[in-house]
Amino acid sequence: MVTGALRSSGIDVLALKGTALLTRYYGDDGARLLGDLDLLVPEVRFGEALAVLQREGWAPQTEGYRVPDPRFNNAVQLIGTDGRSVDLHCHVLLESCAPGADRGFWERRNPRSSMGRPCECLLLQTCC
Repeated sequence: MVTGALRSSGIDVLALKGTALLTRYYGDDGARLLGDLDLLVPEVRFGEALAVLQREGWAPQTEGYRVPDPRFNNAVQLIGTDGRSVDLHCHVLLESCAPGADRGFWERRNPRSSMGRPCECLLLQTCC
């Protein structure tokens, strides 16, 4: 499991987007189709988190991939050997990648459970 591998390495993880909504509102892990998992890790541990997931068999979607610079990017999409997708975020918002920009989000995380396992999530959804 992705979150288990990260937590075993001492890296905090927050569920974002649909994953966070599933844990908070649906009450049944099978009630909402998820195309991918969106997970946030602390920006200072992003490179390490990426390395952990790559050791677990997750690969960046694009060839010639370089680790994104957390000062200018907020996430990378990883594909598992079974075709599943994880968006690993170092920042919640692409428009806000300054060091420490996500501190308030981490302070407002909510403990939940998903698929019988503890999960912390950030409930932040916007509509335009």
